[in-house]
Amino acid sequence: MRRGSLTRGQVRFAVLAVLLAAAPAVAAEIQIRTECRPGGGVVTLGDCADIRSTNPQEATALAELELLPAPPVGQTRLVRAREIQDIMLLRGIHLAQCRFGGSSQLTVYGPDADAVPAAMGPLASTAVKRVERQLREAVLAYLGQVAGADEARQVEFSVADELARRVHAAGGVRAVRGGQPPWSGTQSLEVVLDTGQQPERFRMDVHIQMTPKIVISTRAIPRGAVITSADVVLARHAAGRLPADCFLAVDHVVGSEAVQTIGEGAALDSKMVRTPLLVRRGDIVTVYARNGAIRVRTTARARDDGSRNELVGIETLTDRQVFFAKVSGIRELEIDTPRANAATAAMADRRFSGRVVE
Repeated sequence: MRRGSLTRGQVRFAVLAVLLAAAPAVAAEIQIRTECRPGGGVVTLGDCADIRSTNPQEATALAELELLPAPPVGQTRLVRAREIQDIMLLRGIHLAQCRFGGSSQLTVYGPDADAVPAAMGPLASTAVKRVERQLREAVLAYLGQVAGADEARQVEFSVADELARRVHAAGGVRAVRGGQPPWSGTQSLEVVLDTGQQPERFRMDVHIQMTPKIVISTRAIPRGAVITSADVVLARHAAGRLPADCFLAVDHVVGSEAVQTIGEGAALDSKMVRTPLLVRRGDIVTVYARNGAIRVRTTARARDDGSRNELVGIETLTDRQVFFAKVSGIRELEIDTPRANAATAAMADRRFSGRVVE
């Protein structure tokens, strides 16, 4: 909820306060009952008392005033009339304009076990989302205490209908316990509900995942540029999810060449960069052929682009015979003849007419 915005309940309380402020000295008569059985997970003033007022709108608003969570299934709770008045006062109701009578306390009954589906029924989607948010906030707060605060921590869990009704009926989560280091993966946590009397507990499996930092571009990088340490930073991606084939260390991309234009704030992946080209198609290159302790050097023309350790095609300058060599440096390639295939080795032996360098 944004700061400054009001919930529907707060709006009702504000309207009710205005109605009572504008009403005569005694605006409503409230007769407390001896017992009540709320129809949902929250006890309202209309569940607890008979309300009479000359203003129907005021009577309806008072009846809808939420007081406290309903007791769990099969349990009861004693509520004194003074407690009801204190809650109304906290809600902003002017008690001087209300006349109270009836019982000094009432018994609030929780739903019977057999009557839960009929009494409470399936929760509305908004109520289920509220329960999920309460559980998520409670689990994250607990993990922050035992494992340290970290905004990249994500938790996933499923909430069954029965569990959602129990949390909704309790009105909130009192505590979360359990789990063990390293506080990742699937953890079995104990959730304690705030029922107001005997705490209610249940266990819930929570999958905990940390979103690691990845390499993000700090500015636009043009195609063909060699990436420097000033171009990238290690940070968490705004989307929250880890992109596929992303880099987890700046050292993995510094010195690489951008194969496409990379926008500012982009998460770098293996498709965007490559090892800088040391050989380009058409270059006149130096080729070394190794055979044991002997290395022969000659020149040839590259037929492909290539980065370090890549195998590219080259052709002799004299008769354009084609063979393959591995890129070893800037416009330098090597053929290790014992490891080359028979045809390439034979061709290299026949066509290399350069001088012996070692």
